[in-house]
Amino acid sequence: MKRTIRARLAARLAARLAASALGLSVLGFAPVVLAGNPEAESAFQAGLDAMQKGDFKAACPLLEASQKAEARSGTLLLLASCHEQQGLTATAWTEYKDAFKLADSENRKDNAQKGRDLAAALAPKLSHLRLDPPPPEAGVVLAVTLDGRPVFTFGIPFAVDPGDHALAASAPGRVAWTKSVTVGKEGDQQTVAIPALAVDAAAKPAPEPAGGKVIAPTPTPGAGPGAGPDDDSSGGGIGVWPWVVGVTGLAMTTVAVIARVGQGKAASTIEENCGADRQSCPPDYNFDGDYRSERTSFAVFLGLGIPGVVALTAGIAGIVVGATSSGGEPAESTALAPVVSLGPDGGVVGLGGRF
Repeated sequence: MKRTIRARLAARLAARLAASALGLSVLGFAPVVLAGNPEAESAFQAGLDAMQKGDFKAACPLLEASQKAEARSGTLLLLASCHEQQGLTATAWTEYKDAFKLADSENRKDNAQKGRDLAAALAPKLSHLRLDPPPPEAGVVLAVTLDGRPVFTFGIPFAVDPGDHALAASAPGRVAWTKSVTVGKEGDQQTVAIPALAVDAAAKPAPEPAGGKVIAPTPTPGAGPGAGPDDDSSGGGIGVWPWVVGVTGLAMTTVAVIARVGQGKAASTIEENCGADRQSCPPDYNFDGDYRSERTSFAVFLGLGIPGVVALTAGIAGIVVGATSSGGEPAESTALAPVVSLGPDGGVVGLGGRF
């Protein structure tokens, strides 16, 4: 009985100390962040009561529900403190940073300063994970997830919560790869090398047209999109579809290259402000904005770059094949393939082959 009473007293003291670290009084906190939404206020009060009892497992979801119902910087600061008490340091660090930005928009300078100070104090304790991608392969679009969420950062460490994490990598026509990685507390550094995915022997290959050899990814005359009575590619010469496919591929590739340049600029801006480890950011620097820009640009680069190169290759190949066929040269003397090199420090999209 005495141990139970002591445990409750210790939990209540921890909650008071957590609120004290935020410069807030547990007993006087509710009027400061009084919500206009009754649902948000009820969830907040229930979460605050659970924190006073040291029940962070129950408190954090309640505070998160309150924040979703009505976003307030004070609620987000307390939610970040709750997650920090649970050992979710990366989550708490992100929430502290989001809190001071939200506080700026609310003109709450006190909460903004608390968020900055608490994020800076937590930064040295963060644990990090680095993912090294496999060597690039032409035509292979690799998708990587961490705990079910897409990953766009490769070759550099990024903050993660301590504990067990599930990594997965997949690509069309390849055998999926999974791995469990355990990240320790207080500044642990983990590196995982993602292997090249094996070819899936069970995957069905693309069917070949009867009586003709296919040089992938180049469509054969008469078998490509738009082949028909009005398409003269079936009887020699250059049809319409190579031009349509080629122009579309050129447009997609151009957008991908622009996105890659944007990613590089965002990465350079982050390193100029925060250093190579991305941990020493000045308080007034908008790290999240540049980081989101970097990830979005890289996603566009991947999403449009590879299909754009394939389409451009197919269009050029269709034009060359049509021209050589109409001139009496054997179509099999032409072979083209896309050459794609992707990585966190650079990307090259091009064509390779023989004529």
